[in-house]
Amino acid sequence: MRARLLDKIYLTELTNYEYSAIKKALTFSNPKHLEAIKFNRSTYDISRELRLFDLKNDALIVPMGFNLKPFKDVYIQDDRTRRDAVIKTTIKPRVYQERAIRLALYHGGGVIVAPTGA
Repeated sequence: MRARLLDKIYLTELTNYEYSAIKKALTFSNPKHLEAIKFNRSTYDISRELRLFDLKNDALIVPMGFNLKPFKDVYIQDDRTRRDAVIKTTIKPRVYQERAIRLALYHGGGVIVAPTGA
């Protein structure tokens, strides 16, 4: 399998097993559809499933952050572009905030989750 990282992950050269497993992992029951059935409403314009993947030009496109570790022999090509951002501020982060920022930068970004007030 080949994985090209851009705004999303573009997967090519998948085996049938990999293709099926990824589609299954990224397909969920649509709660709106289940709610419509529960309350005896029309499901005419509501899809049964939510699919977090797309197919385009022989590539299976999945969200960035999808875990490829369970799959063997994945060749990853990182074509993301990075631009440094300069943000001017007078706010001084606390020691633990500074540590979280440095860790996020070290690991290439991400989302910092902290309790309110942190």
